[in-house]
Amino acid sequence: VAIRGGQKIELPITMREMPEDFFTAARGSVRRGPGKGPSPKEESFNELGVQVKEMTPDMAKELGYDEKVTGLVITAVEPKGAAALAGLTPGLIIEKIGSKKISSAKDMEEALKGISLKDGVTLLINSPNGKRFIAIQANGK
Repeated sequence: VAIRGGQKIELPITMREMPEDFFTAARGSVRRGPGKGPSPKEESFNELGVQVKEMTPDMAKELGYDEKVTGLVITAVEPKGAAALAGLTPGLIIEKIGSKKISSAKDMEEALKGISLKDGVTLLINSPNGKRFIAIQANGK
């Protein structure tokens, strides 16, 4: 049973062993070659403990994603922050917060308005291994 939009719904699930590299994203710094244009500005979201950048087609290819992928790429994670405790790592892409699609830092800021991390928030995360929902809740509940 899951809750979507305040309604309880039943979802079928398939359980299998999680691959060892499930939480590992394509690592390494994102480098921009000459003539590629300016790199997107990095933004910090201290309440989650992440730094993010807007995804570009070049960045997506370099990280092992389809160049059409959208969202914000995680560039840094505060070691003891809520995101790190939830298993987020640099190189993962935040596509949604709750039910809101995220493609810019402004989208993320808007989606986090009025949300209490004490109550928790759900993120749709894209990794080279596929998409999954991650629930993040602040320390000290």
